Amino acid sequence: VLSTNTIFVDITFPPKRQTITGDRSNLLCEGDSITLAVPSELKVSFVWYRNGQLLDSADSQISVAKTGEYYVEMFNECGSVVSENVFEVNVVSPYETPEISAYTDIICAGDFLSIQTDSLEFTDYKWYVNDSLINANQSMIIVQDSGIYRLVLENVCYTSEPSDAFQLKFHPAPPKPAVSLFVNDDCTNREYRLDAEEGYIAYQWYFEDVTLGGANLSSYEPQLNGVYTVGAWDANGCFIESDPVTVEIVDPLRPVISAQGDPDTLLTTDLADKYQWFVDNIYIVGATEREYEVIYNGEYRVSITNTDGCIGFSEPYLVSEDDYEDFAGFAIYVSDSSVILPRHRPELEIEFEGMIVYPNPATSFVKVVYKKSLDPDTRVKLMDANGKLVIDMPMFRNGDKMEAEMDVSTYQPGIYLIVVDNKYIPLYQRVVIKR
Repeated sequence: VLSTNTIFVDITFPPKRQTITGDRSNLLCEGDSITLAVPSELKVSFVWYRNGQLLDSADSQISVAKTGEYYVEMFNECGSVVSENVFEVNVVSPYETPEISAYTDIICAGDFLSIQTDSLEFTDYKWYVNDSLINANQSMIIVQDSGIYRLVLENVCYTSEPSDAFQLKFHPAPPKPAVSLFVNDDCTNREYRLDAEEGYIAYQWYFEDVTLGGANLSSYEPQLNGVYTVGAWDANGCFIESDPVTVEIVDPLRPVISAQGDPDTLLTTDLADKYQWFVDNIYIVGATEREYEVIYNGEYRVSITNTDGCIGFSEPYLVSEDDYEDFAGFAIYVSDSSVILPRHRPELEIEFEGMIVYPNPATSFVKVVYKKSLDPDTRVKLMDANGKLVIDMPMFRNGDKMEAEMDVSTYQPGIYLIVVDNKYIPLYQRVVIKR
């Protein structure tokens, strides 16, 4: 049999989470409103909130006109849920006239300046220079051009009045500082100095485009070969960089000796204005040419003098050949620091007989008598202790001998060397001049 009644069962489910939607843009002008809604459900109640605060509404939709974050809670006897999303509503107000500012209104030509205003939401920034729109929709712009700047603010509801004018001016660019290279040549330590033009308030030196730390004066002493510049600031704080200056640092004079022949028969050195050769650090009297003919062993050096009067000494050059004898056995010493090396082989046993020098010591004159030759080309020379030739004169025949008289009254006291040059074997004798 069947039952005589029917039982109805009503099953209630917990509410579903829903998404809030609006009937227009969420950006409102003052006085406008927007309707927010979620799908309605049977036996479901709704409670709306703004910024976490309960609103007076119990429907699936609500009309609002204030800025805030909105969400809805849905509940029934089986439970409650909140909406899937929070719906943000923004109400914009009319603009006040914007204010624009910068840290200065005058900059150096070529520099940049930032001009700015307050940062606002939902705003377009319309910047103008000399009434022409700039493509820059932001609260701060970076400018390099002089002119009159203004700003207008815009959004979907309102447009502001133009800001007050901001006029940007330029300081003229300062002239490039002239840079000169000064070389102080004391012959043993050549000093270089770069001098920038005076009249600037600050300087900075650069080497190959790299900042030189601590190089902040108008002068700088370069240490390396290369390209240097200097940056300078004028009284307005404007910066300018000089043209580049190339510095090539030259070492002090340092002649080099080279030899020719086998064995070494001829020493030569760099081209210069004057020369003086030494052997074992002793002055070789009369060796004052660029080349020196070697016939003795020893350690040779040369000094050279340039056109500025600077003197440089070479490193020693050793001559040590089986074909040569040591110079010390045949040298004629003028003093402790100077020597004459005979230009002919020492085996000839140079004799001094027949050569008379008087008075010795001498004060006003020296007479030289030579009995070994009547050659009319015979000459007599007087050389100081440094090898400098001070007198060169012919000898004259007087019977069976040659004679000459030298006036020495104007020469400084010291040891001098008399040389009789007879084309065969030169003869030497020291003479003392005193006062």
